[in-house]
Amino acid sequence: MSSQYIYLHSIARVIKTFTISSKVIDELLAVTSFREMLAILRREGVISDENVSPNELETSIKKRTVDLIRKLLKFSLSSKDSYAIMEAYYYESIVKEFESVVNSVLSGESVDKKHLVSEDPSLLSITDSQPKSFDELIALTRGTYLEKPTTFALEHSNRSVGEIDALLEYYSVYAVSKLINGMKGDWKVPASNVTCTKRDYFSLLLQSRVRNAIEVIEPCKLSKEAIRDASTGSNNDIVEVLRRSVYARELDLSSYATAISDFERLYKISTRRSAYDVFLGMNFSPALLIAISEILLMDMRDLIAISNAINLNVSKDKVKKMISIDLI
Repeated sequence: MSSQYIYLHSIARVIKTFTISSKVIDELLAVTSFREMLAILRREGVISDENVSPNELETSIKKRTVDLIRKLLKFSLSSKDSYAIMEAYYYESIVKEFESVVNSVLSGESVDKKHLVSEDPSLLSITDSQPKSFDELIALTRGTYLEKPTTFALEHSNRSVGEIDALLEYYSVYAVSKLINGMKGDWKVPASNVTCTKRDYFSLLLQSRVRNAIEVIEPCKLSKEAIRDASTGSNNDIVEVLRRSVYARELDLSSYATAISDFERLYKISTRRSAYDVFLGMNFSPALLIAISEILLMDMRDLIAISNAINLNVSKDKVKKMISIDLI
């Protein structure tokens, strides 16, 4: 193993110490107040100050995740393949902010910096320029990591807000899938295992939201031929695709809502479990970067879901169905 891979192996394992355990999730689900939750999050190093509002907490959780993934991105500079993986995950960590910028431009509104929690230089530069059209926005992304996802959305959409948003959200799945497909030897299988169900979930959703999605989707266990049947966007068609799939036995297919909700939870749990499995190996592979990135993103979404649920007095049983850890 080369020195650059030994270095990345060590960094990924160090970053893993910042992730949230199922024990902590259990503690959070047992609290009776927002204040109790803040105390636990401060103890775990997620926040440094307990005197925060629900909105401020969400901002802190997002910023912490972006900062950790940004560190991994910088540490990957010496390896082209590793950097490409981390660039895709860094993009995924800020994609909602980029969507906000794109939507403002498409609707003719000024771009507001206050939503840019990540403080990403490329996004800040775009907002400073205040583009007046999508073409101006595309020009401003050139030479940045935002160029490829923007071009991807442009080439495969009808330029409607709905299709552009769907393609921007899918781009990281697409990019990581392409990188995994190019892997050889022992690296490919664990990397594919981590992302497999996620690829199927988002590919099926994209096919139902974007007319020409079949050209770009990168499914895993679902075939393109099967997913093509969901191209009408009909909820019933999507349920039928799932009914004929390898996932059918694990889903409640009585309605579109239950089927999609179960499929979403299945991909989250599968992704987290497979990501943990990668860390059981001793040698470095790019799968380790995929695994730690997925865990960090899952942690972010789980903590935000739990925070909002506690603030809104949502039942513990309902919260369990929202997160990526399969608690008994």
